[in-house]
Parts: sequence; structure tokens; C-alpha cells
Amino acid sequence: MRLPCRRDSVRLRRWITGDIREAAKLMTAVGEPVIAYKRFNDFYMPGLGGDAATGWNRGYAITRLGIGAQDMLCRLSLLAYGLAGAVLFKGSPPQAMLEALRLNAFTVQRLPENQYA
Repeated sequence: MRLPCRRDSVRLRRWITGDIREAAKLMTAVGEPVIAYKRFNDFYMPGLGGDAATGWNRGYAITRLGIGAQDMLCRLSLLAYGLAGAVLFKGSPPQAMLEALRLNAFTVQRLPENQYA
């Protein structure tokens, strides 16, 4: 799930969490037990698009600085994360996979059982 970058951080924060909540509702409705998601930032500057994507160069350094600045502002709650990625499981995943997701900063949410199914 890739969501567009922020404009109005309060409105989009609700929209981002709303989309994850909607995905969780959908997964609960179809009887799936787990959803995992991670919020993150991205940075693009048009003048750096031609730089090589491998190794250290000017484009890579500026991109890393841009993402790092956004991450710091998000940790201080001054800015909402710009993107979110979700993993929707079909069936119950192994515990080792859930632990690996947690180690990679994913939020793993166990969903309630659908009482109407």
C-alpha cells in the first residue's frame, strides 16, 4: 500500500491510519488473523534524478539527508510519515516471520476473530 506524500499533515495522518484501519477491517471480515505495517518517508529532488543509484555520490547523500531530516521530525511528532507499507497475510504466518517483521520496524497487529462469520 503506497500512499501519497503529505500536504495537510493532520488530514493525511488520519487518512494514512484510516487506510490501515480499513485494511484491518477488510482482513477481519474475511477471517484473516494478522496484518503488519510500517510507516516511512521518501525524498525526491528533480535535479538528482540522473545520479547513479549505486555507491556514494551527491544524489545519494542529499537523498539520505532529506529522509533523515523527515524521520527526525516524525519521531518528534512535528511531521506525519509520508508513506506506509502493509503486509496482508492469507492464513496465519509463522512466529519467526512475525518476529522478523518486528525486528525490521513493522507493527504487527493481531486481528480479532470475525464474530459474524
